[in-house]
Amino acid sequence: MSRRCYKNKAHYSKVLKLIADNYYRLRQMLCPVVYGNYSGRSIEDIFSDTILLVSQDDEAVKIEADDELLKYFRYRFRMVEFQTINDSRQAREIAYADYLRLVKDPDGGDYETD
Repeated sequence: MSRRCYKNKAHYSKVLKLIADNYYRLRQMLCPVVYGNYSGRSIEDIFSDTILLVSQDDEAVKIEADDELLKYFRYRFRMVEFQTINDSRQAREIAYADYLRLVKDPDGGDYETD
């Protein structure tokens, strides 16, 4: 589970009930085909993180209708998916020597790094 999605606060049972009632509908809508591997995290992991995030979200408590919850859950799912994909992409990038600062050796020899 991503630390970004976990908050050290209570879950709202009302939101969990709405998610449970619409679980299969959400799952069919958001991850009909299991694809992707983002640094060891699959789309199912992202779905689970979204459930956790939405169940602790103060905005989700205000939602009464199922359709509104589906829209809100889909929005949050896309957000978590985007963050996970970018985190995975960033972890795979090689910085080469961009982060190193080369300095001329005082003895007039080769270059060293700071």
